[in-house]
Amino acid sequence: AADPILRAIGVRIVGTAREDMVVPLHDAGGVAAWVAAVPYLRPSDLPRDVEGDDPLIEGVRRVYAEALDEARARREPGQALLAMGHCHMVDATPSELSERKILGGPQHALPADLFGEDVGYVALGHLHLAQSVTERVVYSGSPIPLSLPEETYPHQVRVVRFEDGALAEQVAHRIPRLVEVRRVPTHGPGSLDEVLAALATLAVDAALPASRRPFVDVRVRLDAPVPDLRAQVEAA
Repeated sequence: AADPILRAIGVRIVGTAREDMVVPLHDAGGVAAWVAAVPYLRPSDLPRDVEGDDPLIEGVRRVYAEALDEARARREPGQALLAMGHCHMVDATPSELSERKILGGPQHALPADLFGEDVGYVALGHLHLAQSVTERVVYSGSPIPLSLPEETYPHQVRVVRFEDGALAEQVAHRIPRLVEVRRVPTHGPGSLDEVLAALATLAVDAALPASRRPFVDVRVRLDAPVPDLRAQVEAA
């Protein structure tokens, strides 16, 4: 819905597979690249007349192939070819607690050969952990922790540079974390005594506004019921 407004500042949103999924990227000289910007695909977005061992994967393959073929048709010498996707790739690492399964879940993970060899870079979304499927097929990851287990993730923005239509460099820039996430104990659930002792060592700058104070994930291993567990933790 926001696409017509955001186009005024050079931002394109492709929300459904029924839209034009081929988007030009411009530099000072004009069109510098073409992107096959494939959004999140629902089963209803996929063609029904597909064959193969897994019709779901083959349907996704055809959607990407059609978008990339259209981008190739518009591409001129010296222009880069890129792809984007909201998907789960084979051998990629999902996050704990915070990601919804898409399409059929990991059992329908997509192979990296979905993208042709002429595609210079593939920018993927959905998985929160920054990771490379191949050198040119990359999840930049979420910009902030979206669940407490993501405390250790290297949240980042990736800058990708092309020269004469070919991938020349890609650099990851860490995103400063304005609100810390702390897990107590750090190694996993601990006894109540261990947890209370660890909580007592936490230091927080009293000058921090409430919006900047850390989130704390407290993990306690119990051998018997402790009715006042919450009170003891909050007091510590």
